Amino acid sequence: MCLVWEIILKNKKTIEREKNKTTSPISSLAQFIVNTPNELKFKQEKFRTIFDKSSDAYFILDSKFRINVYNEKVNTFFGKLREVNFLDWVERNSPIEQPKGMNSLSLFKDMKSSVDKQGELRFEWEFMSIDGEEFPTEISMIMLPLSNNYLYFMIIRNVFNQKRIEFELRKNLEREKELNEMRSKFISMASHEFKTPLATILTNLDLLELKLQKQGASLQDLQIDKYISRMENESHRLNILMDEVLQLGKIEAGKTPFYPEYVDVELFLTSYLQEYNDRTSNDREVKLNFDLSTSHFWLDMDLISHVFDNLISNALKYSSKDVIININVRRESFLFEIIDKGIGIPLNEFSHLFESFFRASNTDHIQGTGLGLVIAKEFVEIHGGVIVCESEENIGSTFRVAIPAK
Repeated sequence: MCLVWEIILKNKKTIEREKNKTTSPISSLAQFIVNTPNELKFKQEKFRTIFDKSSDAYFILDSKFRINVYNEKVNTFFGKLREVNFLDWVERNSPIEQPKGMNSLSLFKDMKSSVDKQGELRFEWEFMSIDGEEFPTEISMIMLPLSNNYLYFMIIRNVFNQKRIEFELRKNLEREKELNEMRSKFISMASHEFKTPLATILTNLDLLELKLQKQGASLQDLQIDKYISRMENESHRLNILMDEVLQLGKIEAGKTPFYPEYVDVELFLTSYLQEYNDRTSNDREVKLNFDLSTSHFWLDMDLISHVFDNLISNALKYSSKDVIININVRRESFLFEIIDKGIGIPLNEFSHLFESFFRASNTDHIQGTGLGLVIAKEFVEIHGGVIVCESEENIGSTFRVAIPAK
């Protein structure tokens, strides 16, 4: 009990001591009166520093559009200020007409009217420099309401360097566009020119074999069969490369035809796979699994066939085992994945997978152009879809494609 009383008495003394320390209202007011002018002066100096040292020209105008305050940048941009009325100043420092042909003074009055209605406006304006050269600016005009009146706050920003950079960028973009068009034309022309002699070589190889057969001989008898076979294979490989280069040229030029149809997915892919096996003489099983909540979907059959061609041929080329294709169709999406148990893709090369002419370091012993996946990705994206890959070296790869409903 004594301890409790001791604590109470101790707290009472503390309270009384704090009461004696409390500042009276009169002394607080006196302190406020002393501090306020200093704080106000500090804020004014801070504002003036920001106002004068800004890289933009500032004006504060009264309700009659007369110049009240301006910063040092006004003199830097335009020379010494002589006018009181801002419109007179605008008329002296602007060309007679703005770039779109309107009279400068009339146009600025229209801009002021817009600010009066909506409170603020940002627009581009051509001014004359001290040297008499036109230069572009961006003006922000704001109407600031006061208790019984209002002011206009004007910010004029010199955008000459910005416009020059924009001009250079546009010029470079135009030049790049022209170069791309020239490259596309060259690729198309060169590819067509290559395909003609290739077709001639392949035709003559067939004719050579037929002629030998008529004479009762064969390529094996003359021991040239392996050379002829090598010529045919390399000619076919070059033909495929030319087709892919031509296709890539069309993609880059934005000239890939896109004609989606409402396709019976199971019928289309079953027929496609049968045709693929016949065309490629594939002796390994490609397992096709369907999970369909709807039977039809909007697809461009030529483009999607090309995507399947590339992904299946890669899966077979880089794996010695069977390939699995899982198809999932919903009203809102067409999804499929192609799974192989092959050599996979090195992790440190994964980011280059969809780059033109990229070949993984573990595929040097296998023929390829490095264009197939690039084209497949473009064809998927033409459908508005995405293609992704999961892969582990010496384990296998899974390519997944998702296409949204039209």
